[in-house]
Amino acid sequence: MLIHNSRAYSLQVKRILTAIQSGYNTAADETCSERISDYVQFQSDLQRTLRTIDDSFANFDVVALPRMRIVSRTTSEALSREEDPKPLEPEKICNCTPFDIYGIPAISIPCGFSASGRPIGRMIAGPRFSEGRIMALANGYERATQWHMRKPNLTPEMPVPPITKKA
Repeated sequence: MLIHNSRAYSLQVKRILTAIQSGYNTAADETCSERISDYVQFQSDLQRTLRTIDDSFANFDVVALPRMRIVSRTTSEALSREEDPKPLEPEKICNCTPFDIYGIPAISIPCGFSASGRPIGRMIAGPRFSEGRIMALANGYERATQWHMRKPNLTPEMPVPPITKKA
């Protein structure tokens, strides 16, 4: 399984959720009934979106796609980006976010290494309630390949950046 920096992930999810929520709580003087009607409308839109997603899987069982749209950053690159004092827009580098937000089952499995030696993941996703099928396919892929057995080339001489907040 591909494990990513949980701090960066949580900040990314927080930014996305804040961006979504800001659209529903823009006016401070809204009455409670207006907020409730927004909630009901949101739930209706969500159910329509979930039906559309279900319909998208009518002609196939699963989708396979890269887990990330770019090669993963080094720890130094990720830390410097997160510690940048200017506000940052949420990045759309991870293909997982839409699946996470809508509760679509997906799994990430190793499928190779970049030219710079960083691991690359493949994501397999399917319609709602297809967790067993997705897990079986991921298990079969890992049995047929050896990517999950290979490790990045790490040596004691590799520089390790300090994980401290810059002043």
